Amino acid sequence: MRIRFSFVAEPTIDYVRMLDLVLWSIRSNAGALAEAPISVIFTQRLHPAAGERFESLWRATCSTAAPISEDYRYLNKWNFLRAPEMADTDWTIHLDHDTIIVNPLDQVAGWMQTSDDGFGGVPTGRPPHRRFDEIIRERTDLTSPEIEATVHPWFKSRYPCFNSGVMFFRMDRRQEVFDEIVPLSQELHARLGSNIRQPLRWARIHWNRRMWDRPATHRLMIGPWYGRVYSEQIALVLTVLKLRIPYRVWPHAWNWRSPGMNQGEESPIRILHYLRSRFPVDRNNFTHGAWVEEFAASENPGRRALANLMQRYRNEVPPLTVAEAE
Repeated sequence: MRIRFSFVAEPTIDYVRMLDLVLWSIRSNAGALAEAPISVIFTQRLHPAAGERFESLWRATCSTAAPISEDYRYLNKWNFLRAPEMADTDWTIHLDHDTIIVNPLDQVAGWMQTSDDGFGGVPTGRPPHRRFDEIIRERTDLTSPEIEATVHPWFKSRYPCFNSGVMFFRMDRRQEVFDEIVPLSQELHARLGSNIRQPLRWARIHWNRRMWDRPATHRLMIGPWYGRVYSEQIALVLTVLKLRIPYRVWPHAWNWRSPGMNQGEESPIRILHYLRSRFPVDRNNFTHGAWVEEFAASENPGRRALANLMQRYRNEVPPLTVAEAE
């Protein structure tokens, strides 16, 4: 079974520093997958210093791709589906740059070896949509019983939605997925663009933005709703359902963001996703900032894990200087 890690990156100092950390963590902590090939796809241009470092230290393949979208940058992550090496890949573990491997990934490797599934992901923490069954009905050919069969206790608003920072994708249908998810994400994103020249649409969008997080949201909303920034996550679910790709819902430990999510196993943390909102690290002093000691003393197990791994990384890896990163 040919399993590959993949990343899509901007050629900036923030991305380079965080990618260096997660690439180290794969080689150090991923267990059965520690020697798996790694692809880093830079948007627009290759970062020369980072490319050389990633290839020599972490044996990563670095390449470039034109941006899919200039105004909705989250969409550019789907360039991993078009990387030439994916033709020789059975499964990819696609990770955001602000992730880190904490403990071995042997369980997911075993699943990929034996499963007939085509996708795996971890539910979002906050429900990004309302009345999503109506959107599923509109965008897929699923029957009402099939839609109800997608309900899972770990989904915060009954129906599926996965955090796209950690995804497990079988690559045999990568072109189908790309051809479906990209235009759908663009359409969903444009659909919620506010335009005063369309007053009824403008009023509905602004009303729903105010009402969608309230206790009586289902009664107050005008039609189905999703947060615009989450358009590609909505499109991900719709693509998986429309193409009838069998999937597995993985517990929170595999895309750990904060304690007490009530989405299955939380410990040991397997993949930590240190989102900016919950992990206020100093991006200007990423490896040696005061945040490392603060996090090491935290009661939050994710913050402690990140601090401990950063201390190991500093001791084991030649420093990445600002001059190299820029």
